[in-house]
Amino acid sequence: MRHVLALARLRDAQRQLGAEALRHRLGSALARVILRRDFAERRVGMS
Repeated sequence: MRHVLALARLRDAQRQLGAEALRHRLGSALARVILRRDFAERRVGMS
């Protein structure tokens, strides 16, 4: 029975890690989009 509990805990930890990685990837992609838009607006304002 302890084996099943350990497996469940491991799966839970993996799911949490996956969520963290996904959130990090989404956050970096969002930051890149915001930076690109900011840069484009600044370039348009300069010309």
